[in-house]
Amino acid sequence: MHHYQVRNAPSKSAIIRLIHRFQQQGSVVDLPRVGRPRPMRTPENRSRVEQSIGQDAATSTRRRPRELGIPRTSLQRLQKDLHMYPYKIQLVQEIKLRVTVWCGVTSEKIIGPYFFEDERGNAITVTGARYHEMLEPFVRPTVQDTAEVWWQQDGATAHTARQTMQLLRDMFGERLISRNADFNWPANSPDLTVPDFFLWGYLKNCVYSTKPRNIQELKENIRTEIRALEPDTLIRVMGNALERARACEAANGGWLMETNYYSEAKVWLHVSRAFADAA
Repeated sequence: MHHYQVRNAPSKSAIIRLIHRFQQQGSVVDLPRVGRPRPMRTPENRSRVEQSIGQDAATSTRRRPRELGIPRTSLQRLQKDLHMYPYKIQLVQEIKLRVTVWCGVTSEKIIGPYFFEDERGNAITVTGARYHEMLEPFVRPTVQDTAEVWWQQDGATAHTARQTMQLLRDMFGERLISRNADFNWPANSPDLTVPDFFLWGYLKNCVYSTKPRNIQELKENIRTEIRALEPDTLIRVMGNALERARACEAANGGWLMETNYYSEAKVWLHVSRAFADAA
């Protein structure tokens, strides 16, 4: 006789009962039980429960049985019959309005904004291919006749793909500050760029002040605030960037004390940034 490691195997008596049932009724399925209906799950009680919930849905499942004189377990069954289920309202964060936007900043003007989005207007991740697509038709026409502009960018992989770097060299020659370029841009240097120490914070404070209700309003707010920036403001912040760079050099790349800098420079600074509603 073989023994198998079978868990929860039916007992000998259970098997005998199944055999007898099959012999008597031709099936091992339980027959419907005949008896009086459950007294609490009546149409009248079902109607009372439905009316009670309709009048005050906030009443707890502990209080309602006392008010109706129905046991709690019976009430739960009646609610199930009515396809009604108790739940607690949970407060969560509002879905944030979000766009991925690029801007170029000089001492004379801001180029952009350029929004990275799909056909439906939803924000998308900046990839090397999408960044390249932005440079060719959007940036090149703006800078092709400006020989004194330098291009500076961070070292994000999307910004330094081989085809992208070749395009930037064609556009700017040696006037290129970037990872994988002759003039490397150090990592972790956000305090030195105008977008990071000025533009993004300034725009975020402004564009959400009117509480945009949808993506289109958010994008229009960004465009409006960029157009409203005065030329003198750009000159000051670009001068600030130059003085920050000099202070960083004097500190041998160390920490910089917060200082008000002023000077004039014509250096192209840029970054891609995702705006999210902070409310």
